[in-house]
Amino acid sequence: MIPVRWRQDELDKKWDRVAAQKHTNELRVCATAEERSAYLDSHPLWRSVSALLKRWSYRKCWYTEAKTEQHGGRFEVDHFRPKCEARDPWNGNRTWDGYWWLAYDPTNFRLSATSANTVGRDADGNTSGKGACFPLRAPTVAIATCRAELDDETRDVMLIDPLDADAVADVSFREDGRVTCTSSDDELRSKRVELTVNVYNLDKEALIEARRDVWRECKSLVDKIEKKQHLLKSVASIPDVARSIEADITELRNELKLKQRADAEYAGTALAFARSRGVAWVMALGQNLAPPELPPLDDEAPANDTTEAPKPSRYEDPQLSFGFVAEEVVKTIERPTKASSKAKATASAAKGKRAKSP
Repeated sequence: MIPVRWRQDELDKKWDRVAAQKHTNELRVCATAEERSAYLDSHPLWRSVSALLKRWSYRKCWYTEAKTEQHGGRFEVDHFRPKCEARDPWNGNRTWDGYWWLAYDPTNFRLSATSANTVGRDADGNTSGKGACFPLRAPTVAIATCRAELDDETRDVMLIDPLDADAVADVSFREDGRVTCTSSDDELRSKRVELTVNVYNLDKEALIEARRDVWRECKSLVDKIEKKQHLLKSVASIPDVARSIEADITELRNELKLKQRADAEYAGTALAFARSRGVAWVMALGQNLAPPELPPLDDEAPANDTTEAPKPSRYEDPQLSFGFVAEEVVKTIERPTKASSKAKATASAAKGKRAKSP
Protein backbone atom coordinates (compact mmCIF):
# COMPACT_ATOMS: atom_id res chain seq x y z
CA MET A 1 0.00 0.00 0.00
CA ILE A 2 1.30 3.45 -0.94
CA PRO A 3 -0.35 6.85 -0.36
CA VAL A 4 -2.46 8.22 -3.20
CA ARG A 5 -2.71 11.93 -3.91
CA TRP A 6 -6.19 13.34 -4.47
CA ARG A 7 -6.39 15.56 -7.57
CA GLN A 8 -9.51 17.68 -7.35
CA ASP A 9 -8.73 19.64 -10.52
CA GLU A 10 -8.83 16.46 -12.62
CA LEU A 11 -11.95 15.19 -10.87
CA ASP A 12 -13.85 18.42 -11.56
CA LYS A 13 -13.43 17.83 -15.29
CA LYS A 14 -14.87 14.31 -15.18
CA TRP A 15 -17.46 14.24 -12.42
CA ASP A 16 -21.08 15.14 -13.18
CA ARG A 17 -22.05 17.09 -10.06
CA VAL A 18 -25.57 17.78 -11.29
CA ALA A 19 -26.30 14.09 -11.83
CA ALA A 20 -24.71 13.22 -8.48
CA GLN A 21 -26.95 15.70 -6.65
CA LYS A 22 -30.00 14.39 -8.51
CA HIS A 23 -29.24 10.80 -7.49
CA THR A 24 -28.62 11.82 -3.87
CA ASN A 25 -31.99 13.60 -3.79
CA GLU A 26 -33.66 10.48 -5.16
CA LEU A 27 -32.06 8.39 -2.42
CA ARG A 28 -33.48 10.71 0.23
CA VAL A 29 -37.05 9.87 -0.79
CA CYS A 30 -36.51 6.11 -0.80
CA ALA A 31 -38.67 4.65 1.96
CA THR A 32 -36.52 1.62 2.83
CA ALA A 33 -32.93 0.40 2.72
CA GLU A 34 -34.00 -2.12 0.08
CA GLU A 35 -35.29 0.67 -2.17
CA ARG A 36 -32.03 2.59 -1.75
CA SER A 37 -29.98 -0.50 -2.57
CA ALA A 38 -31.99 -1.14 -5.73
CA TYR A 39 -31.61 2.49 -6.79
CA LEU A 40 -27.84 2.41 -6.25
CA ASP A 41 -27.50 -0.81 -8.22
CA SER A 42 -29.22 0.77 -11.21
CA HIS A 43 -27.39 4.13 -11.06
CA PRO A 44 -23.62 3.43 -10.67
CA LEU A 45 -22.44 6.93 -11.54
CA TRP A 46 -19.15 6.30 -9.70
CA ARG A 47 -17.99 4.11 -12.58
CA SER A 48 -17.56 7.26 -14.67
CA VAL A 49 -14.43 8.19 -12.69
CA SER A 50 -12.90 4.72 -12.25
CA ALA A 51 -10.37 5.41 -15.01
CA LEU A 52 -9.35 8.60 -13.22
CA LEU A 53 -8.81 6.81 -9.92
CA LYS A 54 -6.79 4.21 -11.79
CA ARG A 55 -4.58 6.93 -13.28
CA TRP A 56 -3.83 8.44 -9.86
CA SER A 57 -2.38 5.16 -8.59
CA TYR A 58 -0.42 4.34 -11.75
CA ARG A 59 -3.01 1.67 -12.65
CA LYS A 60 -2.66 -0.17 -9.36
CA CYS A 61 -5.19 -1.18 -6.72
CA TRP A 62 -5.01 1.43 -3.95
CA TYR A 63 -4.87 -1.31 -1.31
CA THR A 64 -2.98 -4.28 -2.76
CA GLU A 65 -0.75 -2.43 -5.29
CA ALA A 66 -1.63 -5.18 -7.76
CA LYS A 67 -1.86 -4.47 -11.47
CA THR A 68 -2.48 -7.97 -12.81
CA GLU A 69 -5.69 -9.99 -12.70
CA GLN A 70 -3.74 -12.94 -11.34
CA HIS A 71 -3.18 -11.00 -8.12
CA GLY A 72 -6.69 -9.58 -7.87
CA GLY A 73 -6.10 -6.64 -10.17
CA ARG A 74 -9.57 -6.38 -11.71
CA PHE A 75 -10.69 -2.97 -10.60
CA GLU A 76 -13.89 -1.55 -9.17
CA VAL A 77 -14.76 1.59 -7.24
CA ASP A 78 -14.83 0.98 -3.51
CA HIS A 79 -16.94 3.23 -1.30
CA PHE A 80 -14.60 3.67 1.65
CA ARG A 81 -17.64 4.15 3.87
CA PRO A 82 -20.07 1.45 2.64
CA LYS A 83 -22.93 2.91 0.63
CA CYS A 84 -25.57 0.37 1.71
CA GLU A 85 -25.53 -1.62 4.91
CA ALA A 86 -22.43 -1.24 7.08
CA ARG A 87 -21.37 -3.64 9.80
CA ASP A 88 -18.67 -3.88 12.41
CA PRO A 89 -17.96 -7.57 13.14
CA TRP A 90 -15.23 -6.60 15.64
CA ASN A 91 -17.75 -4.88 17.91
CA GLY A 92 -20.56 -7.37 18.34
CA ASN A 93 -21.44 -7.35 14.62
CA ARG A 94 -23.00 -3.92 14.99
CA THR A 95 -24.92 -2.98 11.85
CA TRP A 96 -26.44 0.23 10.48
CA ASP A 97 -27.90 1.58 7.23
CA GLY A 98 -24.53 2.58 5.87
CA TYR A 99 -23.48 5.89 4.34
CA TRP A 100 -25.91 6.08 1.42
CA TRP A 101 -25.72 9.90 1.59
CA LEU A 102 -22.04 9.57 0.50
CA ALA A 103 -22.80 7.15 -2.36
CA TYR A 104 -22.35 9.92 -4.93
CA ASP A 105 -19.65 11.86 -3.09
CA PRO A 106 -16.36 11.21 -4.96
CA THR A 107 -14.29 11.88 -1.82
CA ASN A 108 -15.66 8.52 -0.63
CA PHE A 109 -14.36 6.66 -3.72
CA ARG A 110 -11.26 4.45 -3.73
CA LEU A 111 -9.96 2.13 -6.47
CA SER A 112 -9.91 -1.47 -5.32
CA ALA A 113 -9.06 -4.88 -6.69
CA THR A 114 -12.06 -7.19 -6.67
CA SER A 115 -10.30 -9.56 -4.28
CA ALA A 116 -9.97 -6.73 -1.75
CA ASN A 117 -13.42 -5.20 -2.08
CA THR A 118 -15.84 -8.02 -2.84
CA VAL A 119 -16.73 -10.69 -0.31
CA GLY A 120 -15.67 -14.17 -1.36
CA ARG A 121 -14.23 -17.40 -0.02
CA ASP A 122 -10.69 -18.66 -0.35
CA ALA A 123 -9.59 -22.25 -1.07
CA ASP A 124 -9.98 -23.11 2.62
CA GLY A 125 -13.52 -21.76 2.77
CA ASN A 126 -12.59 -18.63 4.73
CA THR A 127 -14.50 -15.44 4.00
CA SER A 128 -12.42 -12.58 2.61
CA GLY A 129 -12.97 -9.16 1.04
CA LYS A 130 -14.35 -5.96 2.52
CA GLY A 131 -17.98 -6.05 1.47
CA ALA A 132 -19.93 -4.01 4.04
CA CYS A 133 -17.27 -4.22 6.78
CA PHE A 134 -16.42 -0.93 8.43
CA PRO A 135 -14.80 -1.48 11.84
CA LEU A 136 -14.79 1.34 14.36
CA ARG A 137 -12.62 1.76 17.44
CA ALA A 138 -15.30 0.81 19.96
CA PRO A 139 -18.99 -0.19 20.02
CA THR A 140 -19.81 3.12 21.68
CA VAL A 141 -18.48 5.26 18.80
CA ALA A 142 -21.19 7.54 17.41
CA ILE A 143 -21.88 6.74 13.77
CA ALA A 144 -21.87 9.72 11.43
CA THR A 145 -25.26 10.50 9.91
CA CYS A 146 -24.25 13.65 8.01
CA ARG A 147 -21.12 15.41 6.74
CA ALA A 148 -20.82 17.59 9.84
CA GLU A 149 -20.21 14.47 11.94
CA LEU A 150 -17.57 12.86 9.70
CA ASP A 151 -14.51 14.46 11.31
CA ASP A 152 -15.42 13.11 14.73
CA GLU A 153 -16.06 9.63 13.37
CA THR A 154 -12.90 9.55 11.24
CA ARG A 155 -10.70 9.52 14.34
CA ASP A 156 -12.25 6.19 15.29
CA VAL A 157 -12.24 4.47 11.88
CA MET A 158 -10.06 1.36 12.04
CA LEU A 159 -9.39 0.90 8.32
CA ILE A 160 -6.33 2.58 6.83
CA ASP A 161 -7.25 5.04 4.10
CA PRO A 162 -4.82 5.25 1.12
CA LEU A 163 -5.49 9.00 1.04
CA ASP A 164 -4.02 9.36 4.54
CA ALA A 165 -0.23 9.32 4.02
CA ASP A 166 0.49 9.21 7.76
CA ALA A 167 -1.69 6.14 8.25
CA VAL A 168 -0.24 4.40 5.18
CA ALA A 169 3.24 4.90 6.68
CA ASP A 170 2.25 2.37 9.36
CA VAL A 171 2.03 -0.36 6.71
CA SER A 172 5.18 -2.26 5.79
CA PHE A 173 6.24 -5.69 4.55
CA ARG A 174 8.49 -8.52 5.64
CA GLU A 175 10.89 -10.70 3.70
CA ASP A 176 8.30 -13.49 3.64
CA GLY A 177 5.89 -11.18 1.77
CA ARG A 178 3.47 -10.62 4.64
CA VAL A 179 2.19 -7.26 5.82
CA THR A 180 3.53 -5.86 9.08
CA CYS A 181 3.21 -2.65 11.10
CA THR A 182 6.06 -0.17 11.36
CA SER A 183 4.87 0.78 14.86
CA SER A 184 4.48 -2.62 16.51
CA ASP A 185 4.78 -1.04 19.97
CA ASP A 186 1.68 1.11 19.36
CA GLU A 187 -1.34 -1.06 20.09
CA LEU A 188 -3.91 1.07 18.27
CA ARG A 189 -1.84 1.51 15.10
CA SER A 190 -0.95 -2.19 15.06
CA LYS A 191 -4.63 -3.08 15.39
CA ARG A 192 -5.50 -0.78 12.48
CA VAL A 193 -2.94 -2.51 10.26
CA GLU A 194 -4.18 -5.93 11.35
CA LEU A 195 -7.82 -5.10 10.60
CA THR A 196 -6.92 -3.51 7.26
CA VAL A 197 -5.04 -6.66 6.24
CA ASN A 198 -7.98 -8.87 7.24
CA VAL A 199 -10.71 -6.74 5.68
CA TYR A 200 -8.96 -6.10 2.34
CA ASN A 201 -7.45 -9.58 2.05
CA LEU A 202 -3.94 -8.14 1.81
CA ASP A 203 -2.28 -11.38 2.88
CA LYS A 204 -3.85 -13.37 0.08
CA GLU A 205 -1.38 -16.07 -0.96
CA ALA A 206 -0.89 -14.70 -4.49
CA LEU A 207 -0.02 -11.27 -3.04
CA ILE A 208 2.38 -12.76 -0.50
CA GLU A 209 4.18 -14.65 -3.23
CA ALA A 210 4.38 -11.59 -5.50
CA ARG A 211 5.80 -9.40 -2.71
CA ARG A 212 8.27 -12.12 -1.75
CA ASP A 213 9.50 -12.18 -5.35
CA VAL A 214 10.00 -8.39 -5.34
CA TRP A 215 11.97 -8.62 -2.09
CA ARG A 216 14.23 -11.33 -3.56
CA GLU A 217 14.79 -9.33 -6.75
CA CYS A 218 15.77 -6.23 -4.74
CA LYS A 219 18.12 -8.25 -2.59
CA SER A 220 19.74 -9.79 -5.66
CA LEU A 221 20.29 -6.35 -7.20
CA VAL A 222 21.87 -4.93 -4.03
CA ASP A 223 24.13 -7.98 -3.67
CA LYS A 224 25.33 -7.56 -7.26
CA ILE A 225 25.97 -3.84 -6.76
CA GLU A 226 27.99 -4.41 -3.60
CA LYS A 227 30.10 -7.08 -5.27
CA LYS A 228 30.87 -4.78 -8.16
CA GLN A 229 31.70 -1.95 -5.76
CA HIS A 230 34.31 -4.17 -4.09
CA LEU A 231 35.63 -5.23 -7.48
CA LEU A 232 35.86 -1.61 -8.58
CA LYS A 233 38.31 -0.84 -5.80
CA SER A 234 40.69 -3.55 -7.04
CA VAL A 235 40.70 -2.33 -10.66
CA ALA A 236 40.84 1.42 -10.01
CA SER A 237 44.21 1.57 -11.77
CA ILE A 238 42.75 0.08 -14.98
CA PRO A 239 40.58 2.87 -16.41
CA ASP A 240 38.77 0.90 -19.13
CA VAL A 241 37.81 -1.92 -16.78
CA ALA A 242 36.81 0.54 -14.06
CA ARG A 243 34.53 2.46 -16.46
CA SER A 244 32.85 -0.77 -17.54
CA ILE A 245 32.15 -1.76 -13.92
CA GLU A 246 30.88 1.73 -13.09
CA ALA A 247 28.46 1.47 -16.02
CA ASP A 248 27.22 -1.89 -14.70
CA ILE A 249 26.69 -0.41 -11.24
CA THR A 250 24.73 2.51 -12.69
CA GLU A 251 22.51 0.14 -14.66
CA LEU A 252 21.82 -2.01 -11.59
CA ARG A 253 21.07 1.05 -9.46
CA ASN A 254 18.59 2.29 -12.06
CA GLU A 255 16.88 -1.09 -12.07
CA LEU A 256 16.57 -0.94 -8.28
CA LYS A 257 15.19 2.61 -8.50
CA LEU A 258 12.46 1.46 -10.88
CA LYS A 259 11.28 -1.11 -8.35
CA GLN A 260 10.95 1.61 -5.70
CA ARG A 261 9.11 4.12 -7.87
CA ALA A 262 5.45 4.80 -7.15
CA ASP A 263 4.39 3.36 -10.52
CA ALA A 264 6.02 -0.03 -9.86
CA GLU A 265 3.84 -2.93 -8.81
CA TYR A 266 4.48 -3.59 -5.08
CA ALA A 267 6.74 -0.55 -4.73
CA GLY A 268 5.88 -0.60 -1.02
CA THR A 269 7.69 -3.92 -0.69
CA ALA A 270 10.78 -2.59 -2.48
CA LEU A 271 10.85 0.39 -0.13
CA ALA A 272 10.40 -1.90 2.88
CA PHE A 273 13.38 -3.94 1.70
CA ALA A 274 15.49 -0.76 1.44
CA ARG A 275 14.62 0.20 5.02
CA SER A 276 15.41 -3.29 6.30
CA ARG A 277 18.78 -3.36 4.56
CA GLY A 278 19.86 -0.36 6.61
CA VAL A 279 22.41 0.80 4.03
CA ALA A 280 22.39 4.55 3.44
CA TRP A 281 22.76 4.47 -0.35
CA VAL A 282 19.98 1.86 -0.74
CA MET A 283 17.52 3.91 1.32
CA ALA A 284 18.56 7.13 -0.43
CA LEU A 285 17.58 5.71 -3.83
CA GLY A 286 13.91 5.56 -2.87
CA GLN A 287 13.91 8.76 -0.85
CA ASN A 288 15.33 10.87 -3.68
CA LEU A 289 13.02 9.62 -6.41
CA ALA A 290 10.96 12.24 -8.19
CA PRO A 291 7.30 11.21 -8.64
CA PRO A 292 6.90 9.63 -12.08
CA GLU A 293 4.54 11.17 -14.61
CA LEU A 294 0.99 9.89 -14.37
CA PRO A 295 -0.08 7.48 -17.14
CA PRO A 296 -2.52 8.62 -19.82
CA LEU A 297 -6.15 8.55 -18.79
CA ASP A 298 -7.70 5.21 -19.67
CA ASP A 299 -11.36 5.81 -20.41
CA GLU A 300 -12.22 2.18 -21.01
CA ALA A 301 -14.84 0.62 -18.76
CA PRO A 302 -13.55 -1.43 -15.81
CA ALA A 303 -12.89 -5.09 -16.59
CA ASN A 304 -15.67 -6.18 -14.24
CA ASP A 305 -18.21 -3.68 -15.57
CA THR A 306 -20.68 -5.72 -17.58
CA THR A 307 -23.10 -2.84 -18.06
CA GLU A 308 -23.53 -2.12 -21.75
CA ALA A 309 -22.40 1.37 -22.67
CA PRO A 310 -25.34 3.60 -23.68
CA LYS A 311 -25.74 4.06 -27.42
CA PRO A 312 -26.11 7.60 -28.79
CA SER A 313 -29.67 8.53 -29.60
CA ARG A 314 -30.23 9.33 -33.28
CA TYR A 315 -32.25 12.34 -32.17
CA GLU A 316 -29.83 13.64 -29.54
CA ASP A 317 -26.49 13.66 -31.30
CA PRO A 318 -24.73 16.88 -30.23
CA GLN A 319 -22.85 16.99 -33.53
CA LEU A 320 -26.02 17.55 -35.56
CA SER A 321 -29.05 19.76 -35.28
CA PHE A 322 -31.27 17.91 -37.71
CA GLY A 323 -31.71 14.62 -35.91
CA PHE A 324 -29.41 12.06 -37.55
CA VAL A 325 -26.36 10.23 -36.26
CA ALA A 326 -23.22 11.62 -37.89
CA GLU A 327 -22.04 8.20 -39.06
CA GLU A 328 -25.24 7.67 -41.04
CA VAL A 329 -24.93 11.10 -42.67
CA VAL A 330 -21.35 10.38 -43.73
CA LYS A 331 -22.48 7.15 -45.40
CA THR A 332 -24.87 9.13 -47.64
CA ILE A 333 -22.08 11.40 -48.92
CA GLU A 334 -19.65 9.98 -51.43
CA ARG A 335 -16.34 11.75 -51.09
CA PRO A 336 -14.51 11.38 -54.47
CA THR A 337 -11.10 9.75 -54.28
CA LYS A 338 -8.12 10.93 -56.33
CA ALA A 339 -8.60 7.99 -58.67
CA SER A 340 -12.31 8.66 -59.24
CA SER A 341 -11.66 12.40 -59.74
CA LYS A 342 -9.01 11.62 -62.38
CA ALA A 343 -11.35 9.21 -64.14
CA LYS A 344 -14.09 11.85 -64.26
CA ALA A 345 -11.64 14.40 -65.69
CA THR A 346 -10.51 11.93 -68.36
CA ALA A 347 -14.10 11.13 -69.31
CA SER A 348 -14.93 14.81 -69.53
CA ALA A 349 -11.94 15.49 -71.83
CA ALA A 350 -12.91 12.59 -74.08
CA LYS A 351 -16.45 13.90 -74.31
CA GLY A 352 -15.10 17.31 -75.31
CA LYS A 353 -13.01 15.79 -78.12
CA ARG A 354 -16.03 13.88 -79.49
CA ALA A 355 -18.01 17.10 -79.48
CA LYS A 356 -15.32 18.88 -81.55
CA SER A 357 -14.81 16.13 -84.11
CA PRO A 358 -16.63 16.67 -87.50
